[in-house]
Amino acid sequence: MSTLKYDEGAIVKMLNQGRRVEEVSLALDVPEVYIRRYFSHLRVDGWQKPLGSKEEAYYETEEEMLREPVYTYDSLSDSEKAIYDKMKGEN
Repeated sequence: MSTLKYDEGAIVKMLNQGRRVEEVSLALDVPEVYIRRYFSHLRVDGWQKPLGSKEEAYYETEEEMLREPVYTYDSLSDSEKAIYDKMKGEN
């Protein structure tokens, strides 16, 4: 027998539909803290998301692994360049 005092099925259904915790709380008259405590395993509403994994090796050889990488501006991605430019402008 469950010790939860709210309609668990309705909470799960709404969360699985992509509804925000705040919406579920208001619609079902359930405290947000209750939803976050008992349903956080559903990983909804900006909670920690599982990260993917890298399939290929970071380095081809041990020698490559031991060498210090040298980065140039041209080797950066567009998003890294934007961050670099922003930080450079702040200094």
